[in-house]
Amino acid sequence: MPNIEAPINIQGVRALFPEAVIAKWESMQEAQWYRWNLIDASMVPVHGQGATLTTPTTRTIGGYSLDASTEYVYPSIYLMDDYIGGAIKFYTFFEVGEDNLAGHQGDEVRLVANFFYKSLHRDLDGTLYPICNTFGPVNHDVKINQAKTFETYVALHEFYGNKDVKPRSNMIVKARINLCTAHSEISEVIVNYFLVGYRTNTVHNRDIPLDWQSNLR
Repeated sequence: MPNIEAPINIQGVRALFPEAVIAKWESMQEAQWYRWNLIDASMVPVHGQGATLTTPTTRTIGGYSLDASTEYVYPSIYLMDDYIGGAIKFYTFFEVGEDNLAGHQGDEVRLVANFFYKSLHRDLDGTLYPICNTFGPVNHDVKINQAKTFETYVALHEFYGNKDVKPRSNMIVKARINLCTAHSEISEVIVNYFLVGYRTNTVHNRDIPLDWQSNLR
Protein backbone atom coordinates (compact mmCIF):
# COMPACT_ATOMS: atom_id res chain seq x y z
CA MET A 1 0.00 0.00 0.00
CA PRO A 2 1.46 3.40 -0.91
CA ASN A 3 2.32 5.38 2.18
CA ILE A 4 3.12 8.98 3.01
CA GLU A 5 4.27 9.79 6.52
CA ALA A 6 5.02 13.48 6.69
CA PRO A 7 5.03 16.37 9.15
CA ILE A 8 2.44 19.02 8.38
CA ASN A 9 3.71 22.07 6.49
CA ILE A 10 7.16 20.61 5.85
CA GLN A 11 7.12 17.69 3.44
CA GLY A 12 4.82 16.37 0.73
CA VAL A 13 1.54 17.74 2.07
CA ARG A 14 2.21 21.03 0.27
CA ALA A 15 2.33 19.12 -3.01
CA LEU A 16 -1.21 17.84 -2.41
CA PHE A 17 -3.08 20.74 -0.78
CA PRO A 18 -3.37 24.50 -1.33
CA GLU A 19 -2.24 26.89 1.38
CA ALA A 20 -5.85 27.71 2.28
CA VAL A 21 -6.41 24.09 3.33
CA ILE A 22 -3.11 23.72 5.18
CA ALA A 23 -3.80 26.92 7.12
CA LYS A 24 -6.77 25.23 8.79
CA TRP A 25 -4.65 22.42 10.22
CA GLU A 26 -3.10 22.40 13.68
CA SER A 27 -0.02 24.49 14.29
CA MET A 28 3.37 22.82 14.26
CA GLN A 29 4.63 25.05 17.08
CA GLU A 30 4.21 22.23 19.62
CA ALA A 31 5.87 19.54 17.49
CA GLN A 32 2.58 17.94 16.51
CA TRP A 33 3.19 15.73 13.51
CA TYR A 34 0.90 13.63 11.35
CA ARG A 35 1.24 10.06 10.16
CA TRP A 36 -0.29 9.93 6.68
CA ASN A 37 -1.38 6.95 4.62
CA LEU A 38 -1.99 7.54 0.91
CA ILE A 39 -4.34 4.79 -0.28
CA ASP A 40 -5.24 4.15 -3.90
CA ALA A 41 -8.99 3.62 -4.32
CA SER A 42 -8.40 0.28 -6.03
CA MET A 43 -6.86 -0.99 -2.77
CA VAL A 44 -10.00 -0.18 -0.75
CA PRO A 45 -12.77 -2.77 -0.28
CA VAL A 46 -16.34 -2.11 -1.42
CA HIS A 47 -17.79 -5.18 0.33
CA GLY A 48 -20.12 -6.10 -2.53
CA GLN A 49 -21.91 -2.77 -2.46
CA GLY A 50 -22.01 -2.25 -6.25
CA ALA A 51 -19.30 0.37 -6.74
CA THR A 52 -17.67 -0.05 -10.16
CA LEU A 53 -13.90 0.01 -10.61
CA THR A 54 -13.00 2.44 -13.40
CA THR A 55 -9.72 2.02 -15.27
CA PRO A 56 -7.41 4.98 -15.94
CA THR A 57 -7.69 6.68 -19.33
CA THR A 58 -6.29 9.82 -20.90
CA ARG A 59 -8.92 11.78 -18.93
CA THR A 60 -9.26 10.02 -15.56
CA ILE A 61 -6.78 8.58 -13.09
CA GLY A 62 -9.32 5.85 -12.38
CA GLY A 63 -10.90 4.57 -9.19
CA TYR A 64 -14.34 3.57 -7.96
CA SER A 65 -17.41 5.05 -9.62
CA LEU A 66 -20.18 5.90 -7.16
CA ASP A 67 -23.52 6.74 -8.78
CA ALA A 68 -26.02 5.66 -6.12
CA SER A 69 -26.38 6.47 -2.43
CA THR A 70 -26.15 2.74 -1.64
CA GLU A 71 -22.66 2.30 -3.13
CA TYR A 72 -19.81 2.53 -0.62
CA VAL A 73 -16.04 2.47 -0.32
CA TYR A 74 -14.31 1.57 2.96
CA PRO A 75 -10.90 3.16 3.65
CA SER A 76 -9.39 2.30 7.04
CA ILE A 77 -6.41 3.03 9.27
CA TYR A 78 -4.73 1.41 12.26
CA LEU A 79 -3.78 3.79 15.09
CA MET A 80 -0.24 2.98 16.17
CA ASP A 81 1.39 3.63 19.54
CA ASP A 82 2.44 7.15 18.57
CA TYR A 83 -1.18 8.36 18.22
CA ILE A 84 -1.62 11.32 20.62
CA GLY A 85 -5.33 12.00 20.29
CA GLY A 86 -7.48 14.25 18.18
CA ALA A 87 -9.39 13.72 14.98
CA ILE A 88 -8.64 11.01 12.46
CA LYS A 89 -8.70 12.80 9.10
CA PHE A 90 -10.06 11.05 6.01
CA TYR A 91 -9.46 13.03 2.81
CA THR A 92 -11.27 11.66 -0.25
CA PHE A 93 -9.95 12.74 -3.65
CA PHE A 94 -12.56 12.35 -6.35
CA GLU A 95 -13.40 13.39 -9.90
CA VAL A 96 -16.84 14.44 -11.04
CA GLY A 97 -18.23 11.72 -13.28
CA GLU A 98 -20.30 14.08 -15.42
CA ASP A 99 -20.19 17.76 -16.28
CA ASN A 100 -22.14 20.43 -14.44
CA LEU A 101 -21.66 23.12 -17.07
CA ALA A 102 -25.37 23.89 -17.03
CA GLY A 103 -25.33 24.32 -13.27
CA HIS A 104 -24.63 27.33 -11.06
CA GLN A 105 -21.87 28.80 -8.96
CA GLY A 106 -22.18 27.26 -5.53
CA ASP A 107 -23.44 23.87 -6.73
CA GLU A 108 -22.24 21.10 -4.44
CA VAL A 109 -21.51 17.41 -4.09
CA ARG A 110 -22.17 15.73 -0.74
CA LEU A 111 -20.04 12.83 0.42
CA VAL A 112 -21.20 11.05 3.57
CA ALA A 113 -19.04 9.05 5.98
CA ASN A 114 -20.09 6.60 8.64
CA PHE A 115 -17.39 5.20 10.89
CA PHE A 116 -16.77 1.76 12.34
CA TYR A 117 -14.08 1.33 14.96
CA LYS A 118 -12.81 -1.41 17.20
CA SER A 119 -10.18 -1.46 19.91
CA LEU A 120 -7.66 -4.31 19.82
CA HIS A 121 -6.88 -3.88 23.53
CA ARG A 122 -7.68 -6.94 25.62
CA ASP A 123 -10.58 -6.88 28.05
CA LEU A 124 -10.20 -7.62 31.76
CA ASP A 125 -10.65 -11.36 31.19
CA GLY A 126 -7.89 -11.42 28.59
CA THR A 127 -10.11 -11.58 25.50
CA LEU A 128 -10.03 -9.01 22.75
CA TYR A 129 -12.60 -6.30 23.20
CA PRO A 130 -15.52 -7.69 21.18
CA ILE A 131 -17.64 -4.68 20.27
CA CYS A 132 -17.41 -2.84 16.96
CA ASN A 133 -18.76 0.67 17.50
CA THR A 134 -20.29 2.98 14.92
CA PHE A 135 -20.44 6.75 14.54
CA GLY A 136 -22.06 9.02 11.98
CA PRO A 137 -23.22 10.02 9.52
CA VAL A 138 -20.83 12.91 8.88
CA ASN A 139 -21.55 15.04 5.80
CA HIS A 140 -19.13 17.12 3.77
CA ASP A 141 -20.45 19.35 1.00
CA VAL A 142 -17.87 20.23 -1.65
CA LYS A 143 -18.47 23.13 -4.04
CA ILE A 144 -18.04 22.01 -7.64
CA ASN A 145 -19.67 25.08 -9.25
CA GLN A 146 -19.91 24.54 -13.04
CA ALA A 147 -17.43 21.68 -13.15
CA LYS A 148 -16.28 19.87 -16.26
CA THR A 149 -16.23 16.09 -16.34
CA PHE A 150 -13.22 14.59 -14.52
CA GLU A 151 -12.31 17.75 -12.61
CA THR A 152 -10.75 16.78 -9.27
CA TYR A 153 -11.98 17.78 -5.80
CA VAL A 154 -11.33 16.71 -2.21
CA ALA A 155 -13.67 16.07 0.72
CA LEU A 156 -12.68 15.88 4.39
CA HIS A 157 -14.39 13.74 7.03
CA GLU A 158 -13.09 13.81 10.60
CA PHE A 159 -13.63 11.12 13.23
CA TYR A 160 -13.47 12.07 16.91
CA GLY A 161 -15.36 9.17 18.47
CA ASN A 162 -18.14 10.01 20.92
CA LYS A 163 -18.64 10.75 24.60
CA ASP A 164 -18.38 7.07 25.48
CA VAL A 165 -15.48 5.88 23.34
CA LYS A 166 -12.58 7.97 22.06
CA PRO A 167 -10.00 6.84 19.51
CA ARG A 168 -6.82 5.46 21.06
CA SER A 169 -3.76 3.58 19.98
CA ASN A 170 -4.20 -0.04 18.89
CA MET A 171 -7.59 0.73 17.36
CA ILE A 172 -8.81 0.18 13.81
CA VAL A 173 -10.98 2.95 12.32
CA LYS A 174 -12.86 2.29 9.09
CA ALA A 175 -14.94 4.83 7.16
CA ARG A 176 -17.86 3.93 4.92
CA ILE A 177 -18.08 6.70 2.31
CA ASN A 178 -20.83 7.24 -0.24
CA LEU A 179 -22.23 9.89 -2.56
CA CYS A 180 -25.51 11.37 -1.34
CA THR A 181 -27.31 11.76 -4.66
CA ALA A 182 -30.28 13.53 -3.03
CA HIS A 183 -28.05 16.46 -1.98
CA SER A 184 -25.65 16.55 -4.96
CA GLU A 185 -25.93 18.40 -8.23
CA ILE A 186 -24.39 15.51 -10.16
CA SER A 187 -25.18 11.80 -10.02
CA GLU A 188 -21.69 10.29 -10.23
CA VAL A 189 -18.23 10.74 -8.77
CA ILE A 190 -15.07 8.69 -9.30
CA VAL A 191 -13.14 8.20 -6.07
CA ASN A 192 -9.42 8.16 -6.93
CA TYR A 193 -7.59 7.81 -3.62
CA PHE A 194 -7.62 8.63 0.07
CA LEU A 195 -5.22 10.42 2.38
CA VAL A 196 -5.80 9.29 5.96
CA GLY A 197 -3.85 10.57 8.95
CA TYR A 198 -3.69 11.34 12.63
CA ARG A 199 -1.59 13.36 15.06
CA THR A 200 1.56 11.86 16.46
CA ASN A 201 4.55 13.01 18.51
CA THR A 202 6.98 11.09 16.29
CA VAL A 203 8.83 12.40 13.26
CA HIS A 204 8.50 9.94 10.36
CA ASN A 205 10.66 9.22 7.32
CA ARG A 206 13.72 11.12 8.54
CA ASP A 207 15.67 9.90 5.51
CA ILE A 208 13.37 11.65 2.99
CA PRO A 209 14.88 14.95 1.75
CA LEU A 210 12.78 18.06 2.23
CA ASP A 211 12.59 18.64 -1.52
CA TRP A 212 11.20 15.16 -2.30
CA GLN A 213 7.80 16.61 -3.16
CA SER A 214 9.33 18.24 -6.24
CA ASN A 215 9.39 14.78 -7.79
CA LEU A 216 5.59 14.71 -7.67
CA ARG A 217 5.12 17.79 -9.83
